[in-house]
Amino acid sequence: MKYLIDTDILIDILRGVRGSKEFILDLWNKGELCVTLINIMEIMSGKETRVREKREKIMEFLNEFTVLDFNKERAVLAGEIRRDYGIPFADAIIAAIAISSGECTLVTYNERHFRKIKELNLLVPKYRQKYRHGENDKK
Repeated sequence: MKYLIDTDILIDILRGVRGSKEFILDLWNKGELCVTLINIMEIMSGKETRVREKREKIMEFLNEFTVLDFNKERAVLAGEIRRDYGIPFADAIIAAIAISSGECTLVTYNERHFRKIKELNLLVPKYRQKYRHGENDKK
C-alpha cells in the first residue's frame, strides 16, 4: 500500500504538532510513504527554508519519501479533475497522481477539496481531533 502524504500533514510533522509523528510512523510500518513534486514545492516555499540549517533538515526529511512523478497521462487526469470538481490546480495534480498510482491513499486534512473526488482513496488523520488544541499544540 502506498500513502501519498499531503503538504498539511508534512507541515504538522515539521512543526511538531502533537500526534503527527506517531501517526506518520504508524503509516510507515504499513506501507510506502510518498510525496509529489507539488508537495516539495509547497514545503520549500516556506520562509524558514531561507535558513540553511532549517533547509537542510527539511530536505533530509523529504528525502525519506518516495517522490511520485508527474507526466502527460497524469496531466490529462489532473485537468479532468480540475474541470469536473473545480478544485485548485495543485490539488488536482496531487489527486491525479494519487489516483493513477494504484493502491495509493491520499493522507490529508483537506477534506474540502478532496472528499468530493469519488475515485480517490482518502485518509483523514485523527491526531488533531484527539488532542483538540489545534495545530500549534506541541508535544
